[in-house]
Amino acid sequence: MSVLLLILLVALFGLGFLSPLWLVAAAVLIFGLVHSGRGGARGGARGGDSEYPGYQDYRAYRDRQDRW
Repeated sequence: MSVLLLILLVALFGLGFLSPLWLVAAAVLIFGLVHSGRGGARGGARGGDSEYPGYQDYRAYRDRQDRW
């Protein structure tokens, strides 16, 4: 599937030299792929403070170290 998306991006980029609308379509596709791969800009369904799953563990560890 990623090969098909890569071919689509190359085709849209190539067609972008004929019409700027195709470049915009390629940019929207890239933006959508990047944000869906990261789980969204706000961390998705996790609802945590960060996109990293172990950040809460790290923060708890850091707080314990600060007490010493």
